[in-house]
Amino acid sequence: MYYPKSQIKTSLYTNGGEYFVKSTNDDYVGYYWMNSKNETYAGKTPPPPPRKGIKIVKYTTPRTVDYDDPEPNIDPQYQIIPQTEFVLVSTPNLQNNFNYPVQTQSRFIPKPYQSNPTSEDINKGEYFRYFCKKNNENIYFEIDKSTHFSLNSKSKTIAFDLYSSIEVKWYIGVNSESKNKTNIQLASTKYNWAGFIFYFKDKF
Repeated sequence: MYYPKSQIKTSLYTNGGEYFVKSTNDDYVGYYWMNSKNETYAGKTPPPPPRKGIKIVKYTTPRTVDYDDPEPNIDPQYQIIPQTEFVLVSTPNLQNNFNYPVQTQSRFIPKPYQSNPTSEDINKGEYFRYFCKKNNENIYFEIDKSTHFSLNSKSKTIAFDLYSSIEVKWYIGVNSESKNKTNIQLASTKYNWAGFIFYFKDKF
């Protein structure tokens, strides 16, 4: 079925515990889209007709996800970000002086990601890449856009106090190497990311 762009919301994302696959009852993690009837389906955008897409349904109440469960059986065409590792973070409790147990919360840690420009990006000659640093060490790696925004918005689902991330414009084509190197040098200075430039090994 065809939906006009005005009737759909695309590239939405769930970290799990919010939706399940209607046909299998598996918890769903990844991108999804929503039509004007508030029906939700797996994938960033609707599939081409005559495919209807894989329907996902919202839990009546939020679910505590068991990350030892196998990944849901989703059609490979849908770009589902794999479940990442998580850490248990202790939350201060005023009652701790009386030896009550501390509260704990499961949070994701950022996972490395390799970006690739789309044909549209190549035509434009540029796109954005996102990079992450472990706050107490000079450890750098690339992440996806969703993880970047989770860190910067200080989402409770991710360890934003342990990692920082930035957005860098990345050029493609003529003179792109010198432009990219300059951008990385500027970012290193601005955010005090010592040694960040060495992450690229002169491949700009």
